[in-house]
Amino acid sequence: MPRTRLLLPAMEPHPSGTAEDSAREGGGDRDHPILAICPLVPDREQDVNDEADPDPEEGGPPSPRKRAGHLVEKPDVVAYCMEHKRQALMQMGVDNSVISVWDNDVAHKRKLTQRAGPQLQYIRWALARDIDPLTPSAASLLNFLVSGMALGKWTIGTTLAYKSSIIQLYDDKSAFQAPLFLDSLQMLRQRTITDLKALDLDLTPAIRYLESLPQNEQLSMEQLTSKLCWLLAVVGMFRGDDIACIDLAHEQFKIGPQVAILPITLPKEKRRKGRIRKFTTIQAHTNPALCPVATLQEYLNHLPEEDVLVPHRKDPEIMVRPLVRDRRNLHKAVGPDTINRYIGTITDLLERPPSSSRPRARAIGASVAFKNGAPVDDIVVQANWSSSIMFDSFYRLSGTTATNFSSAVLS
Repeated sequence: MPRTRLLLPAMEPHPSGTAEDSAREGGGDRDHPILAICPLVPDREQDVNDEADPDPEEGGPPSPRKRAGHLVEKPDVVAYCMEHKRQALMQMGVDNSVISVWDNDVAHKRKLTQRAGPQLQYIRWALARDIDPLTPSAASLLNFLVSGMALGKWTIGTTLAYKSSIIQLYDDKSAFQAPLFLDSLQMLRQRTITDLKALDLDLTPAIRYLESLPQNEQLSMEQLTSKLCWLLAVVGMFRGDDIACIDLAHEQFKIGPQVAILPITLPKEKRRKGRIRKFTTIQAHTNPALCPVATLQEYLNHLPEEDVLVPHRKDPEIMVRPLVRDRRNLHKAVGPDTINRYIGTITDLLERPPSSSRPRARAIGASVAFKNGAPVDDIVVQANWSSSIMFDSFYRLSGTTATNFSSAVLS
């Protein structure tokens, strides 16, 4: 039996680089470049026509353009996936009440929206090559991923994230369990060398900047918001999403001269696959310029006294009083993307190698605390991680410790 060959497209370096998707944490995330292999939506005079190609014979299979040509924007892909799920539930025989639960689930819609970006890129790429993107094909997916790594300069993390999103288009995923497909992905992993714990950050530039600012009472709303978000992110080890989920109306919210207790409703973390509300304690700093509690108190002084509750961005049935507001309209809350941009304005003051991406603020806080002697158990509790494995595997930026092992070993 002749051996099956996997045909990959010819690849050339792209001189102009690629655009980037700024939707993820950090505002300037380098992990989601727009694929720059060829025009993703071909010109009208080029390979793909606006109308479906005529079938070779009546009753023949529809062309790729006819099957997937309506998926031209992210909302189209989301709607297609929701209808696909709906049809699968109906075939299972569930009641309309179960289907309604899926239709109204905010988290499910958000997940579909997050997947829609990579899925849409693959659909456009496939249609430009007269490939049916709605038929599972391990060869086509590998071609797309390898092209993205070569021309889009994707990291292996981005490549695997795209792979995971794209295969969710299909009910039958058996094609992507073939040994040749899995071995090819493993080869892609082995081409990448990951630098572990190589970023030893110095917070001095950020500290000097905060100390150079006027007192909190004299700061503009933009300066005060940036300062608050960055301090909460590094000290509380928060994501931007965590800060957006702080609920000032919860009965356990507390702020005093020395401590603040912040309830975070519906963070990204789950316990036993269920939603949670976590509570983080923020303590005062002896230097007023670096004190997150004093900064938080001043920020609260700017919020409207008679503040109405608003639906939680993740579940409209839960009413909350969010912390961070639009500086131009303090009655309006902002989302995690805006908060991450505020955090990034101060994080970008830190010196780092040109090849490294902006580190997450919660990773900065955890790594610097550990370097300065904070026990790992305390860091795990503060960050609300399930174990120290989370810190060591994903958030520890530096291998530097507070112990001098030369002295400890050779004494």
